[in-house]
Amino acid sequence: MIFAPLHTGYMGLMGALDSVAVAVGASPPSFSAEPVSNTNLSRGDVLTLSWTAAAGTGALTKYELFKEGVLESETATAATVFTVGFGDFSLKDEGFYVVRVTQANGAYKDSAKVTLRMLHLD
Repeated sequence: MIFAPLHTGYMGLMGALDSVAVAVGASPPSFSAEPVSNTNLSRGDVLTLSWTAAAGTGALTKYELFKEGVLESETATAATVFTVGFGDFSLKDEGFYVVRVTQANGAYKDSAKVTLRMLHLD
């Protein structure tokens, strides 16, 4: 955290003025909209997941998509919306997904988990 003095004090005959500081650090990015889990998908469904991010105090630089904790893809962009599409949902697409958005200063934020499961009829 960086502190910037607003007023520096001095010691005089009339007493002391206190030093005052204010925090002026960087704030990380955040998500203002995230997709929800879907556990009723069928084979062949078309599905689009969309995350909306706010930059905080630094420009957005990239999004990383993780499936089950493993990096699936990385996209360099300053866009505030990131989407992932499934044109033909299948068993290989099942799992939980997390998106990480990163700022130019290195600060990042991970989204909540989104779980996708195919509806299994016994």
